[in-house]
Amino acid sequence: MNKNSFAIKIKLLAILGFLILVTAPFVASATDNIVNGVLTGVNQKQLPDNNQISVISSIILPPSGATVINFDDKTQQCYFSNTIALTTEYLGTKGVTFAGPGGYNGGAILNECSNFGVTGHSTPNFLAFNIGSSMSNGGIPKGPETIIFNSIVSQVQINAGSSNAGTVIMTAYNAQNVSLGSAQITSTSALQTLSIQKAGIKKVVIQFTGDWLVLDDLAFLAVATPSVSIATDKSVYSPGGKMTVSVGIKNPTTSSVTADINVYIRSTDLGLNQKKASKRLTMPAGFDKTINKTISIGNLGSTSFNATWYIEMRETVSPFNLISEASTTWRYLPLPRSASEIKPEDIGNELAVQLLD
Repeated sequence: MNKNSFAIKIKLLAILGFLILVTAPFVASATDNIVNGVLTGVNQKQLPDNNQISVISSIILPPSGATVINFDDKTQQCYFSNTIALTTEYLGTKGVTFAGPGGYNGGAILNECSNFGVTGHSTPNFLAFNIGSSMSNGGIPKGPETIIFNSIVSQVQINAGSSNAGTVIMTAYNAQNVSLGSAQITSTSALQTLSIQKAGIKKVVIQFTGDWLVLDDLAFLAVATPSVSIATDKSVYSPGGKMTVSVGIKNPTTSSVTADINVYIRSTDLGLNQKKASKRLTMPAGFDKTINKTISIGNLGSTSFNATWYIEMRETVSPFNLISEASTTWRYLPLPRSASEIKPEDIGNELAVQLLD
């Protein structure tokens, strides 16, 4: 090798070394300047406390048949300033509503790139809290967090933890807001399961004494309860047409249940809210009945309106608690010319006679 070739290689190596030194700071992990969901502007990595590294996560698997919300169904942000509190995202699919302490406050779903330094969560998302942060709408990701179930449940569990959540307490309540009991843990970076088994759970409230918290893998067992349903065969009706109303009544429990079934017709457009049918019904175990009734639509006036059939099932003794409810909305469209007019509520009279025979 001649001297010129050797000198060129030395220069190339020197340039390569310089480029490595210059670019090295920019290849650090994208999460290095995010700690507990907050963009810090300083490169740092959140790790479990030294005293907690050896802690084995005390996770209990969900019971067979449980509904699970692991928060992993959508892509989420790394920090709170790009998101808002979780509220009704799982209401339609899972029958669960989340609520913070008021306003825009409450837990938000974040990706694990938020760098809370926890273990034991399902990848990649979890429900996160940090009282020192704020969200895009000004809300604070703080507790207590209330989780409300559409149906009564018999068991609720959720995994919780962080290096600075302090004591985490989950309390269960029934539909009358009476406490059914609680479970608590001393938080660690390794998530632990909070679990409550009680009959009649309608909601749970989770609170913590520290500064930040991670919740994940909510699981619950819904209780089989009697239910009602109601539907119409179409969404729009005119004079001369026929409306078929389908009412479903079920008792999937293993014992007989007696309840009051009430049917209302309601219309905000007409200022109408009238009970049109009522019946006390004893449903044996496994009862499952669908009632189909066809009603003729007369002339209900020259103005279109929206109306709703509403059905409810209530207990037969005071305070007559609601067991189940359902509704279906339809629209009346008048014809250019119709026969003699009748009052809108008269359509319910036929239902009162026929529906619950």
